[in-house]
Amino acid sequence: MAKYKVLVIETLSKEVVIEANSAKEAKAIANDIRSKGELILTADDFDNFSIHCWETCKINEK
Repeated sequence: MAKYKVLVIETLSKEVVIEANSAKEAKAIANDIRSKGELILTADDFDNFSIHCWETCKINEK
């Protein structure tokens, strides 16, 4: 039986309300909050997943 490397991607998302003067500023504030660890996404924020495996990801055993 062959072995394959499989890539599993899970996406978390959370909608937050931010007061700002522009969309650009709101995005910068959100990024700052996230980078400071003040915006935490958990398993409750699960949004989607994808699984990728191609024939080229087969592991060659020696």
